[in-house]
Amino acid sequence: MSEDMNVLLLIFDDLAPLLGCYGDPVAITPNIDRLEARGVVFDRASTPCAICAPPRACLFTGLRPDTHGVSTLKQKLRGKLPHVITWPQALKSRGYETYRAGKVYHKGVPEGVCMRGDGDDDPYSWSSKDNPGGLELNCNGP
Repeated sequence: MSEDMNVLLLIFDDLAPLLGCYGDPVAITPNIDRLEARGVVFDRASTPCAICAPPRACLFTGLRPDTHGVSTLKQKLRGKLPHVITWPQALKSRGYETYRAGKVYHKGVPEGVCMRGDGDDDPYSWSSKDNPGGLELNCNGP
């Protein structure tokens, strides 16, 4: 294996493990199944909160919600810890290209995305980013 390693992290909102790679007998998911065969699937993960922003902040900082301060959808990742280093930021500082497509940090949805802005995204984490079209992006705005 080469010393240069690629990292691909897929984050979905509201996706249950109803995929072929998780053994679902009905799901037809050949592309995700091929990725799973070549990578790592977390099948014993749990979340510290039932909404998306706090666990995403945990994933990217390695910190618990009571430490990083994100406990709602409205709080910003760097609100309590402005100088925290996220793992995409650490990869970027080591020469990796880091790319975000869609919302990764919560981004103030729907208003941040509807206005074609980046909402509460974290600019220190990404070399480049894209806000692709979709239900949230194509709404009427606030």
